[in-house]
Amino acid sequence: MTDHTEAEILAANRTYRRSFGPYPAIVPRLLREIWKPEIGTVLDFGAGTHARYTLELRDVGYNVTGYDFGCNVGPDIDGDALARRYDLVFASNVLNVQSSEAMLMATLGQIRGAMKGAALVNYPPAPRKAGISSHRMMEILRASFSRVDFIPPSGRGAKSQLVAVLWRDE
Repeated sequence: MTDHTEAEILAANRTYRRSFGPYPAIVPRLLREIWKPEIGTVLDFGAGTHARYTLELRDVGYNVTGYDFGCNVGPDIDGDALARRYDLVFASNVLNVQSSEAMLMATLGQIRGAMKGAALVNYPPAPRKAGISSHRMMEILRASFSRVDFIPPSGRGAKSQLVAVLWRDE
């Protein structure tokens, strides 16, 4: 189930890439640095058709469920994943492909609804489908979650990205 229009889903789905650069995506890399597999249940929000990071994290012991929508639903994607809550949610290259601030707010609501405790997200400089600045994104995240911890960029490909751990108040 999704709170997005067909046009929004199609626009987000068009950004999916099966092949990636030579460096691991920052969010799955940081997830492994910060949390051990014993964290509990993990949701890969916006996993993509082939659920690359879902499968990679499963291979090293994480209990990961992949979620996506539209034509990005492949064999390793659980279309009912948002009906449950997870100890940790991560969204790699998801916030930046929302086509409007309204779509972003709906997506953040879905992430918050799936969280028991924390979420790890990034906001890379490109593409930014809604044209939201990093400063505005920081304001939105702070207004949407009880606590936001921004992580200083480090490593390949992280230099200009906004990366944050979002916390849910209970």
